[in-house]
Amino acid sequence: MEPLNATNIVLIPKIDQTLKVENYRPISLCMVLYRIISKTIANHYCIDKAQNAFVPRYMITDNVLLAFEILNSFKHKRTSKKCSLALKLDMSKTYDRCISTVSYSMVINGIEGQSFKPTRGLR
Repeated sequence: MEPLNATNIVLIPKIDQTLKVENYRPISLCMVLYRIISKTIANHYCIDKAQNAFVPRYMITDNVLLAFEILNSFKHKRTSKKCSLALKLDMSKTYDRCISTVSYSMVINGIEGQSFKPTRGLR
């Protein structure tokens, strides 16, 4: 069985009888079930009330300022008997890892080539 999120890339010519690469338009052909599931998830995606980044009317710097104010209040309340704790969690590459199973294959002259996984840049 083919993976649910396998995608075929087909080059469609913009004009007849062309030999130049820039005269082709790449089209991604996804499985229908994958498209239905992804559209359903995207349409029903709910944003948590605590999220401030990437939401209209909010700025990503709001969270930075809030964190600064909280840490500043910790510094000024050292004499109180209540304990305070702040955690900095490393969220690096979180979104790079959440969708890591997608694979592409090129279709040339009606023949599907070997599949490959996309990567970031050159290493």
